[in-house]
Amino acid sequence: MTERKPESLYERIRNSTVNGELPKEFSLPSPEGEEWLWADGAFDGVALYHTTLEEPDDETIGRMGEALRAAGESRFEEADVLFQKVGKRIPPIALFDTLQSYILSHEYELDPNVLFQYAVHLLRESADRNLVKFGFCIIELISGVRDDLMDVIRTLGLSDEFTLFASRVMADFPDANHELFQLAQKVHGWGRIHLSECIKPENEEIRKWFLLDAVHNDVMPVYSALTCWEKSDAASVLKRPMSREERNGIRDILLGMLDEGPVPGISLLGDRESVILKFLGVLRREACEQEDVLAVKELHEWVQSHGENQTILTACRILLDQPRYRQMIREAELCKECALPAESHKKDAAEEQEK
Repeated sequence: MTERKPESLYERIRNSTVNGELPKEFSLPSPEGEEWLWADGAFDGVALYHTTLEEPDDETIGRMGEALRAAGESRFEEADVLFQKVGKRIPPIALFDTLQSYILSHEYELDPNVLFQYAVHLLRESADRNLVKFGFCIIELISGVRDDLMDVIRTLGLSDEFTLFASRVMADFPDANHELFQLAQKVHGWGRIHLSECIKPENEEIRKWFLLDAVHNDVMPVYSALTCWEKSDAASVLKRPMSREERNGIRDILLGMLDEGPVPGISLLGDRESVILKFLGVLRREACEQEDVLAVKELHEWVQSHGENQTILTACRILLDQPRYRQMIREAELCKECALPAESHKKDAAEEQEK
């Protein structure tokens, strides 16, 4: 009896897709024999933003060359084993440039047509996430990807684990920016963060997405907040009459930029004091919701801890000292303590205010 091949990662992603995207609870299986503690895309995201990628040593480059020669001679199973060994030494994200440089410098020894077939085999058939990434690396060097393979790449890109790698190939698709924008609306973790960096705000629809949605991801808003501010042209939006939706977008981006633990944010905004004051001015003129008031509270705390100018502190206090806004903060703090809806505390908060 023939042993059944394990389900490839492409098949798993394709079969799990619902209404064009993956369910929130979806995750790729752990690598065989490993207790995988990373969310999809997190290992590569952390490597890019928080570490210096490791340079491959001569032994790793030698093994990589063996793997490519095996692939170029149609010894695909042998190449898979060799690339798995390479991926265990250094993650593919740290080998992209080295691998592509090796292929280009050995182009007369490596049949590009056979390498293309091998890369397609990795993308379609591999159940190993590192091998899929090596497939993307090889495919990126080859122009004129067929329509059926474009669909495979789009599908793999739906997983945060592969969005970054898929985006590099999709950058050469016809109407590439539109393709990347469509994908960005279907991913919600590290994939959205990576795509936000490479999408161009070339029309009003995309600029609106950067203002209203792009900062919302399942990792941390700060990774995209400054990018969203710049690509949405939020500073110009703040100068004109805004809808409630636009105001909320500016609020969420500003809050995202405040948390500079992982990456720089508001400190790189040259006119940050003017921006904050304009935003507070908008809130003074309009009715605030609880999220607005909590945002002002965060701004106040940030200004206090960073020694920014007193004008901002005063503007924050004018809002925070209003009785109805103090009540909103009190309700939010009560909800946070017991994890109950705000409505459960409104009566108690109102009675306390009267006292």
